Amino acid sequence: MHSLSRHGLGHKFMAALFLLILFLVPELQAQEMVVGVNVVNPLRASLADQNTLLGQLKAAQVHVIRCGISNDDKGIDFAKRAAAAGMHIQLIIGPEYAPGSPSRAYDPAKFPSMWGGHPLSSADPELSKTAFQHLFESLDTNGIALAGVELGNEINWAAFNPEFPLPGEGKILSLDDLTHNPEGKLIAKGFLRYIEILTALKEVRDHSRVNKNTPIISAGMVGAEDGAKLYNDKKEDMVSLSATIAFLRVHGLDSLVDAYGIHSYPSSTQPGNAVAKAQRLGRLNSVDLAECRAKGAKDGKPCWITEWGFPNSDLSCPAKEANRTLLVEELRGDFAVAVAQHRLAGIDYFSWDSDPWSKTTDADSVYRCGALTESGQQAVAPEGREKTADLGSSMKVRVGTPLVARGPAPNIADAAFTEIQLPDGLFRGFTAAGTTFAIDGKHPYEMEGKAATVLKAGPPGTSDSCGQWINHVELQGKTLYGWVHNETACNYANGGQTHMMMTIGTSTDYGLTWKILGPIIRGTDPPAARKETGDSCIIAIRAPDAYDYSYCLHNGGHSWDGGYTFIARAPVADPGPGKWKKYYNGSWSEPGVDGKSSAINGTGSGWWTTTGEIIGTNWVKGGMGLVASTDRLHFAPVLSQPLMLLEPGDWSRKNGLELVSYAQLIDARTGLNQLGDHWLLTYMYLNPGENFSKRYLVFRPVDISWSRTLGEPQVGEMLTHWYDKSQHDHWATTAPVPGNWAAYAMVAPLGYMMTAPPDSKQASAELEECVSQGSGHLDHILIQKGICESKGYTRLRSAGFVFSAEQPNTQPLYRCYSDSEKSHFAANQEDCNGMGKNEALLGYDLKQ
Repeated sequence: MHSLSRHGLGHKFMAALFLLILFLVPELQAQEMVVGVNVVNPLRASLADQNTLLGQLKAAQVHVIRCGISNDDKGIDFAKRAAAAGMHIQLIIGPEYAPGSPSRAYDPAKFPSMWGGHPLSSADPELSKTAFQHLFESLDTNGIALAGVELGNEINWAAFNPEFPLPGEGKILSLDDLTHNPEGKLIAKGFLRYIEILTALKEVRDHSRVNKNTPIISAGMVGAEDGAKLYNDKKEDMVSLSATIAFLRVHGLDSLVDAYGIHSYPSSTQPGNAVAKAQRLGRLNSVDLAECRAKGAKDGKPCWITEWGFPNSDLSCPAKEANRTLLVEELRGDFAVAVAQHRLAGIDYFSWDSDPWSKTTDADSVYRCGALTESGQQAVAPEGREKTADLGSSMKVRVGTPLVARGPAPNIADAAFTEIQLPDGLFRGFTAAGTTFAIDGKHPYEMEGKAATVLKAGPPGTSDSCGQWINHVELQGKTLYGWVHNETACNYANGGQTHMMMTIGTSTDYGLTWKILGPIIRGTDPPAARKETGDSCIIAIRAPDAYDYSYCLHNGGHSWDGGYTFIARAPVADPGPGKWKKYYNGSWSEPGVDGKSSAINGTGSGWWTTTGEIIGTNWVKGGMGLVASTDRLHFAPVLSQPLMLLEPGDWSRKNGLELVSYAQLIDARTGLNQLGDHWLLTYMYLNPGENFSKRYLVFRPVDISWSRTLGEPQVGEMLTHWYDKSQHDHWATTAPVPGNWAAYAMVAPLGYMMTAPPDSKQASAELEECVSQGSGHLDHILIQKGICESKGYTRLRSAGFVFSAEQPNTQPLYRCYSDSEKSHFAANQEDCNGMGKNEALLGYDLKQ
């Protein structure tokens, strides 16, 4: 809630105030978003100081300034000098008032930041139009092309709209208040006059020779949240941002402006903290950017954040900017998402400098100590060249020992696993392969109870004639909703041929019996031979914006068959048939059933409550990675290395390598896909050389912490020592083992393997898991990469990387051999725990 005028600018000067920002200038036409900076009251400075200022801005390659000038020769002269220095201006124009208009006096003793002036309702449209014409004629005469025009400033707040009484009611007024509340009716009267002034401005703009196409931006609005409390107890009232825009839209705003002006000042607490970041992002999306729409949308306009920033009250030199820089980088990353959605047209940092009349340095300024600070450099960096905050730099991921919950079996784990907690404390999971089973367990990872059939294939010719797979459930009160994948026209041996769609069902006995309500997601293409056709969804995620989001596949997601990933959503309150909308060409415009869809670049797995993002898995070089999205649509890598190393097994099973599929994340405590920082990665697993008749349902702990030290590996994957007594086989592996806790018993964890080589300054070695039957039984060995085959072993997989020399938080890892059992194993003790002889030091893995 800052403003260029908050330093004491009087109302007479404000009536002629012009603030400037660039839009469609030649240097920036290729950019999606304009990046600028606020300059505080430059005309208060001497001519020499103004030129020095312009020189500083030019040296920093700033092309956009938002600043105040007057509607006279001095203001035009400043605009000409700015243009000569490569800067272009957008203009914010205040209304004109007739002599004797009512006014609210400035009362610095009681309300020091609430400026005096005339109420909006007393603005004169004709006088305003005359002033606008004079200004635009002067600009035309001097060939000054503006980028945009912004009418007014923070008109939804008592500080800059004297229509608000002081004191007020001590509240943030709602849309209803503008119609029924006495104070709200006064404010609404001023808003209606604002529309009249805006109409006059548009008419003048439309007849300009040079600025005919200059975009009009509404007054920069305070980001007041509907229903929230005021920032203080002085009864300095506001109208919520959403109510202000909604009211003005009803009365014609969208026909008069090209963008909504927004002011965004997020909390600056706990820079670098993931929880604080999530809270800032949540407010940005739910309040500041909530009304922003893509250009051309029917229900709104893009936004232009004409003020944003973070204060730095440490005024020492040289400037200490680490915290503010991290915050700026974080917010630039969040802005980039809105730009990708075409909802954000421009941003202008507040502010470059201090008011020339001020005797102290403004905490908001980024040009101090004779130079542009690091945070300032990031704030004004052109779009695409900004540095964004890397929260992953402090993120540490440790992937635990995989646990086999069920298998081997042919009829499980052919879809995403999903579960709920029952009233008696047990957990009920759902796994399927044509037939869906409900299975109970004592813990989210323990699905060893008796399987109960709850859904199966329907009659021939029906949409579920090949099976029904429940791939997600949500408990709403005592009603359980189930997202059901259906297949028909299947001939899997014929190139995987099948046709898919989604229905939704409800259960009142926690999933043992189901009532199918009808289709929710269905494509437009018919069944076809030798291909997967139709639309179906992998997972559903309940987000805090009161929508359920489903990540779906068209034509199986196969690009060679015209397939892709898309997204659909429905209200949490009613996710039933007819309520789903597919995302298409920038909006949620197409029906879920028989509607069109647009491709997105990833899929989600759960809502990460720590960061306020959709989190998901993807395939990266070497294995499985993590991706995240703040807008549900655009996914970016979370990690710089794999979450888990995997071999590239194929579905034909021709290459004989292990296969992982249907990977999803659930919370380790609740079993839901509302995630804290302790997860379970659940997936289908096939052992090397085995086919789909031997599927395993696997759970693997994933723990996130935020205290990674400099140089500490980001990801570690647990290496575990197992032993099969019947085969005298010791096995050091990062993978699931057959007959987990039955044939093979856990001996000991051996530490964490890195999933990528460490920093190039630190030597490392890649280890591989191999197997042989040369001794008459299985003999698994852990050995340096590239040696297996020369020793008569068959390579199974990469086990990961170890340091070649001891590092902090590491321990030695030895290859050992038991003569009595003719079996290799691994140990952390040089004496191989007294179980055999030491053959080699393999390297140093991570203790934690």
